[in-house]
Amino acid sequence: MERISSRHAQAIVDSVQELGDLGLVKTASAEVRINGEPPRFKLYILNGEEAFFGFYPVFEHTIRLGGEPQAMYDMGGKDAELFHFAVSDGGDSTSGQFVNQSRLWFDNVWNTVAREIS
Repeated sequence: MERISSRHAQAIVDSVQELGDLGLVKTASAEVRINGEPPRFKLYILNGEEAFFGFYPVFEHTIRLGGEPQAMYDMGGKDAELFHFAVSDGGDSTSGQFVNQSRLWFDNVWNTVAREIS
């Protein structure tokens, strides 16, 4: 799971860098950290002003381990429907509060349990 997450995170970093290289934005940077929890949702926070959030659906499928079929549960990250929230809807609106609280949660995880990808 860490390898998959790392690969997806690197794709985001590469895309952000490409925006800067092409001159499509004035400055572009991205930093990635991970924590020890399995992913349960997607959360993208853009410039502290917008958030896109969606839960990962869980599904069961069978894989082969040691030549034997083994049932397992997996997170469907690609199947997560994202919902949009914006501070521009008003700081006291549910949408604005969601963005602000998401940023506080993200900063808390980033500054406590998150670590750089090795």
